[in-house]
Amino acid sequence: MKGRRSAAVPARVSGCTREADGSFAARERKMTQHRQSDVPCPFCGLACDDLAIASDAAGVRVTTNGCERSRRLFHEGSPGRPGQAWVAGEAVPLERAVDEAAAILREAMQPAFGGLATDVAGIRAVLELADRTGGVVDHLAGRALMRNILPLQESGWITTTFAEVRNRADLIVVAGTDIVSRFPRFFEQVAFGDAMFVQNAERDVVFIGASAAVDAVTGAGGRPPDILRCANESLADVHVAALIALFPGVCRDLELDSLGCTRLAFLFEPGHSRHIVTKRTI
Repeated sequence: MKGRRSAAVPARVSGCTREADGSFAARERKMTQHRQSDVPCPFCGLACDDLAIASDAAGVRVTTNGCERSRRLFHEGSPGRPGQAWVAGEAVPLERAVDEAAAILREAMQPAFGGLATDVAGIRAVLELADRTGGVVDHLAGRALMRNILPLQESGWITTTFAEVRNRADLIVVAGTDIVSRFPRFFEQVAFGDAMFVQNAERDVVFIGASAAVDAVTGAGGRPPDILRCANESLADVHVAALIALFPGVCRDLELDSLGCTRLAFLFEPGHSRHIVTKRTI
């Protein structure tokens, strides 16, 4: 009958994506997908701004550039993905968790607010709540923050920015960390990124006491970094002190062979002009 839809052909109804060959579902996803380029990533201090993302009903995905962390956290933070509230290790509805928290705060003399894996608006809300309840705030990165504040109080320190490292440093000495566990794209974006005042082929990277993760790091032209392995606990007493002593103007009585750093001999040659380092700047 003219004007009537055949029963053999499934009708397209809003919200329905079922069809034998899946074409409705694929077409629906394609029509509702949004893409954006040059997206900044907020999940570490590098703030990489070259990501491309796509979003649809399934969530947000990093499609170009990015790292494992950005891909995971962009997806986990997708709009519409419900969060989960917990009380005493039990998953509960948000309303119950709010009631439980309010009951605890009413009776507390000095509550502690920890974790704080939130954005600026969330931190402001927590600080206001802590102020009203006489509480204290302890960020999940509080230990690292205090590690930085204490030497600043005792002797002062010299800091720089990732942009300055990328554009000016011809020697990068990394002590006690592999960097990539905290800043996954550091070597791609900073150590061997496009620089203004130094060529990548001129840049030396040295790890002291680093983990095995640095073995996968390759510099410009496929050149691996120099690695001086030792326990991080001995850095201050052995390797760093020895390197300070070896720099020009301090002492030349130590042997490079005993430190396992014969490949770094170029740093200590008389008249070496590429790396001017003093005891104060170590």
